[in-house]
Amino acid sequence: MTTIGERTYDKGMRHLEESLQRLQTDRIDILQIHLIRSLEDEDAICAENGILKVIQKAKEEKIARFVGFTGHLDAQAMTELQNRYDFDTMLIALNHYAGHKGNFEKLAIPAAAEKRMGVLVMKVIRPRETVEGVSPEELIRYALSLEHVSAAAIGIDGMDVLKANIDMVKNFQKMSPVEMNRMTVALKPFFGGQNLFWMNPSYTDGIPV
Repeated sequence: MTTIGERTYDKGMRHLEESLQRLQTDRIDILQIHLIRSLEDEDAICAENGILKVIQKAKEEKIARFVGFTGHLDAQAMTELQNRYDFDTMLIALNHYAGHKGNFEKLAIPAAAEKRMGVLVMKVIRPRETVEGVSPEELIRYALSLEHVSAAAIGIDGMDVLKANIDMVKNFQKMSPVEMNRMTVALKPFFGGQNLFWMNPSYTDGIPV
């Protein structure tokens, strides 16, 4: 799985070629448009010379098995983009929202599910940095217990973490309504997007090269 952060066809094709070289492959499972920022950004993506044409070509030529997009800034824009092309997946910051730009859990995720898209969630365990009393295990269970969520993207920094996550999934049990309500209350300040550095428009995921 990889993403393309460019917005024009020419730059997007170069970005895709570079990604394939780095991954040492000519086929990938999921190719995503990186970080949908706004309705204006969406217009650039879908323009005559926009990145959407790279996504379409990659799927038609079977370079990518599935195609999708990612985001954590604007639930409305991500919902609208779903109506402009038949994407396969959406990778979205869990229940993250910014005022008038919409609640992801109530807006973008149900819309994606209605189109039978795979809903992938990210930044699942980040709340533990600012919210006391929640464990990574609880946060992962919470994410995977949400309606319509297909999978969670979890960063791995060691074999012990990987083995623990595999064991959790093998023995997975959804949270009860009482547990879900408790987590929702505990995470409310975090979900409000207060003082989170990746809500800054200049923030970029990944490691600069």
